[in-house]
Amino acid sequence: MTSADAKRPGQICLSWWRRRIRPTEDTSDAKRNRAALRRVATPVEAVAVEAVHELNRGLANAGDDLRHRSDRLMLIAVVLAHLKSHEPQRRAAMAFGEKVNERERLGAIRFEGVIRQTDPALLVRPLVRALGIIDGRANVASLAEDLFYWSDPVRTRWCFDYYGAPGAAPDQTFISSETSA
Repeated sequence: MTSADAKRPGQICLSWWRRRIRPTEDTSDAKRNRAALRRVATPVEAVAVEAVHELNRGLANAGDDLRHRSDRLMLIAVVLAHLKSHEPQRRAAMAFGEKVNERERLGAIRFEGVIRQTDPALLVRPLVRALGIIDGRANVASLAEDLFYWSDPVRTRWCFDYYGAPGAAPDQTFISSETSA
């Protein structure tokens, strides 16, 4: 990983997740953070959790302060608190579309419910439910970065991933630069 990669929102979130949510040894602090974040229902409740401030400090140090976008900060922190393991090769949307007995793990109607959501605060609930269907196993950095940049281009790529055509999806570097402008 290059120093530029270390400053990407996804890598910052992965590092935070490993320290504060899912450390190698499950500490009472990590359990407390997960429990608190899983109960969060509003952006204000999210910023009342100390670990969320550490996440934002890391993002702010890289130039991505989310203090004025607390709904986005809540989305990232709460969703990551529901992930059980980091699996680098398993992007969430691809896992949702994996076939089990001829059907997608996450049904198309439920997937559309996730994709259609543009409000970060309203995306939390359907996305957390969807993560439960894939046992909370996904690429933490990729998911965090997608949530950080949640927009039409990211949602479009998720559709390609879900339906099994990730090679035909828009280029990720294009998405990140387009949505951050």
